[in-house]
Amino acid sequence: MNMRKSLLILFAVLLALISPLSAMAESAAYDPTYPFALSADHLNAQSALVIDGTGRVLFTKNPDARMSPASTTKIMTLLLACEYGHLDEIVTVPKEAAEIAADSSVVPVTPGEQMPFIDLLYGLELHSGNDAANAIAVIVGGSISDFVSMMNARAREIGMTNTSYSNAHGLTDAKHYTTATDMAKLAIVAMQNETFRKIVSTSEYEMSATELRGPLWLTSTYDLYNPLSDLYYENCIGIKSGFTSHAGQCFVGAAEQNDLLLISVALNCSSANDAAAKRTKFIDTTRLLDYGFSQYDEYNFAELFELATANSLYLNVIDAHQNDPYGGQLTLMPSQLTGTDLSTMVYGEQSAIDAAVAAFRQNLVINIEQNVVAPVINGQTLGTISYSDKNGNTMSGVLIASRGVEAQSFWYKLSINPIFRALVIILAVLAVLIIILRIRVTIRRNRRRKIAMERRRRELERYRQEQRSRGKW
Repeated sequence: MNMRKSLLILFAVLLALISPLSAMAESAAYDPTYPFALSADHLNAQSALVIDGTGRVLFTKNPDARMSPASTTKIMTLLLACEYGHLDEIVTVPKEAAEIAADSSVVPVTPGEQMPFIDLLYGLELHSGNDAANAIAVIVGGSISDFVSMMNARAREIGMTNTSYSNAHGLTDAKHYTTATDMAKLAIVAMQNETFRKIVSTSEYEMSATELRGPLWLTSTYDLYNPLSDLYYENCIGIKSGFTSHAGQCFVGAAEQNDLLLISVALNCSSANDAAAKRTKFIDTTRLLDYGFSQYDEYNFAELFELATANSLYLNVIDAHQNDPYGGQLTLMPSQLTGTDLSTMVYGEQSAIDAAVAAFRQNLVINIEQNVVAPVINGQTLGTISYSDKNGNTMSGVLIASRGVEAQSFWYKLSINPIFRALVIILAVLAVLIIILRIRVTIRRNRRRKIAMERRRRELERYRQEQRSRGKW
């Protein structure tokens, strides 16, 4: 009996230990069909966040923890190079390009080699070349140290308050650090630069031949860019990965859908560098971006038009039939629309929806015909609409009657005409006067006739009396 009791106690203890582990495993399970249910446990990253292009923070995990950025450092290097310009200028690769660690990723470029400056930028991005990073630093800043000063100055301008740069490529250094929040701020600014955006969204590029080599074909290794990969992300347009044993697997991503830009940051997803470990940063990026998009609703032109014109697209038809069920009020509907493929993503809060509708309304021009007189035919054109926004989206169409409206009947129209009413009163008065006059005339005529008849009766009576007196009766 004691043995049985002991076994029961042991079983209860084991069950108590296993239950929390099971709950943790269950909470860590990620279901891609419910991206909005993302939690910190679903991410490999030690620090992560996703924001939209306006800076609205959508999801965070230790966003302000100080992290080593690895090659995501090159986002700043590339931005400064794009802002420097001179993209088509032929530059000479400086000797500093070779002053990198032996295990560095390279384009490769060789000191003394001459090429268009733009080629160095693509080599920096697509092959994450540390040699290109040093070359750009010297070309743009005059020296690596001066370029690093430029990096830190630009970081302060952007508001990256928890970032410090000590090199242009991202190799580990105690004074080289950042945060997910700061990397997101940088990415938003960088993606506003058209050259930067073009470079980071390119998956292939051919560097022109130099005196030391033939053309060099560069290809991105990002699974997010590869349509044949199970991690391919159709809306991904950048930006940069990174890895060192200290920083771990990192990726700063960008995706765009219907003019909605999202920026994701996933830092230290795995300390390993094998194939499985490399996938972790792309898995986290996909989950972060999916979560971000799940916070928005897509509104097409028809939906935005309906919200923007609610209770305003109607007119009152003049001289509508007196029995019209809507009192002559007519609703207008859009028709013959062109360019209606516009759709926009709106954050799922009423204030954001209201702002989107207000912005849509500001770009919408509506012209409705004035003084429309019945009859109106169902489908009759009664106005026009046009739309144009800063992104180049344009639409146009017409407004048509949603139903027919009959005109007032002739007699009803006359009855409500004030001139007609006055005329009717005058005629009625005249009619009464005529009737009274006719009655008076008739009375007089009858009276005269009666008097005449009485006179004739008396004369006849007198004549008879005379005849009797003569003995003739």
